[in-house]
Formats: sequence, structure tokens, C-alpha cells
Amino acid sequence: MITALALLVLAAVPPEPEFEASLETETPEEGWARSGFRLGLGYEYEGLIGVDNAPGGSVHSVLLRAGAKIDDVWSLFGSLRYGVIPGERAGLRFGGAIEPTFQLVDGLTLSLGVGVGGFILTTGAATPEPGATTPASVTLTDTTRLLGSCSGAGVLAIARVEYLFVLSGVLSMGPHVSADGQWTRCVEALGRTDPDTGEAIELRQFWEHHALSLGWTFWWR
Repeated sequence: MITALALLVLAAVPPEPEFEASLETETPEEGWARSGFRLGLGYEYEGLIGVDNAPGGSVHSVLLRAGAKIDDVWSLFGSLRYGVIPGERAGLRFGGAIEPTFQLVDGLTLSLGVGVGGFILTTGAATPEPGATTPASVTLTDTTRLLGSCSGAGVLAIARVEYLFVLSGVLSMGPHVSADGQWTRCVEALGRTDPDTGEAIELRQFWEHHALSLGWTFWWR
């Protein structure tokens, strides 16, 4: 009787569950292949070349990119760049662009973008020449004589090739090479005003630049 009762009690007690290691449902590479938001923070070293006497040099830039992977082939990003130009012609270079991005093969992408870029810098040049007077704002037709300073912006076009190494499901990183062209409307304020209109008297000049950049970006998703 007691034995039968004990068997009934044991039968009523559910067995303890057996724990098994769960299988990975998605690899990091598969996660990065899915569509969704992406955020990138990087560094660029630029070699800046000025056309027709426009100032050039090296630029050290911080790059911020954000956007989304749309499908297996296409992504759309916006980029912001803020760079320091060291040396005698010290200054800043900035830019922003919209960059449709095409995936060539796994990890390798090509971006083509257009946006706005500009400068805030001094050249050390004396324009106008000492003793000359400028009664009204003037646009210089060439860059034979540079403005003493430039504060302005213009059209920016950029192409970038990038390769990413997947580190985890949320982090990847990799190098990129980019080339860009920038056409800037520079303005130098002379600190005087037009006596007839009261408007500030400015000197204006158009600069053309091309740059080749090497960089490294960390990406999160």
C-alpha cells in the first residue's frame, strides 16, 4: 500500500527540464547584411590640391556618417566632415553630402555623393594691394592674387570606396579611400561699408580644389 502510494506521488511530480545550449540563429555577418540603421565615426587624412594658385595642403578630419541599409545592394547615407588645415595657411575645412552607396561584393562598397563644402582660413596674402581702395564689393575673376582670408562654401562632389571587417553583431570597422572636388565661393570682408547702400564691402573669389583621402571608420548598427 505504501509502495503504491509512493509510486503515485512520484508519477505526479513533473521531471526537471533538461537545459540545452541554444543554437546561434544569426551570424554577425548575416546581421550586417540585413537592412537597418547604421552609424559611423571615422578619421581621414586628406591631401588637398588647389587649382590655379588656390591654397592646398594636408587636412586632418573627423568624419560622421549616418543612414540606412535599404536592401542587399543599396544603402543611403549622409556624411558630415570637419577638418583642420595645419601650417602657415591654417584653417578649417568642412563639408556635408548625401551619399547613395552600392555594395560591390561582401564588405566592399562604392559611394557617390554630392553636397556642400567650404573653408574658413587665412592665406597670408594682402588683397587688395597696400594703398588701394575698394569703393564697392568686387568679385575677382581669377586666383592670380589670393584673398587674404576665405570664409565661404560651394558645391562638393565625392566618391568613396570602403571595406568593412565585421567584429560582432553590432560593431564593424574598416578603411576607405575617397576622392572629391570642391568649388568654393570665398569671401573676405574688408571691414568697411558702402556709403550709398550701407552694405558691407567684400572681396569675392572662386576656388577649385581636389582631394584624395585615406581614412578608417568604426560602424555601429
